[in-house]
Amino acid sequence: MHETNSIISKVSIGLRRALLEINTEAEGIYIYIYKIRNKEYESYLSCKSGDDDYTIENRIQNLGGLKNLKSLSIQSNRLTKIEGLEELENLEEIYMSHNAIEKIEGFEHNLKLNTIDIANNLVSRIENLSHLPKLEEFWANNNQFDNDCYDQLEKELGTISTLETVYLEGNPMQLKNRATYRNKIKLALPNIKQIDATPVK
Repeated sequence: MHETNSIISKVSIGLRRALLEINTEAEGIYIYIYKIRNKEYESYLSCKSGDDDYTIENRIQNLGGLKNLKSLSIQSNRLTKIEGLEELENLEEIYMSHNAIEKIEGFEHNLKLNTIDIANNLVSRIENLSHLPKLEEFWANNNQFDNDCYDQLEKELGTISTLETVYLEGNPMQLKNRATYRNKIKLALPNIKQIDATPVK
């Protein structure tokens, strides 16, 4: 765990629940929780006080108590669905790579999102993103996006003026059309500044 000014006031791991209560006034805290994968366990974190910027990593349930959560990392957790984010209205970044997610959904109340990382999943459609006015980065490489996703890209992301970066390499839309892939993205997203790791010229 990174050094912070926080005080971990209580750690209680029971047969069916892992509970951490954090009392902090620090500007930021990064919490790692590992090996809570058994379905018998339920993980819960509650913030006592402070204007907090929390990042939680690994499988976490019951996030409703973290109203000020800004960055959430749930990578490599065998997740199949995006859910449980309804009360995280201050969320700015979410990292969900290397799961088994099949659909982009569940961001209806997360209007402050600026970064979405859904790389290395099983997603086949670009959808449910057009309502995110602050989105800057969309990382979705190594999914199942095919040629019909260029139209979806324009529909969902083309009107978001803040969007600067998209990662879509490793999808069929790139692997089947390497010569025209970048140009098609630029047509769909005229204001994009970076495609994959390369700036747009």
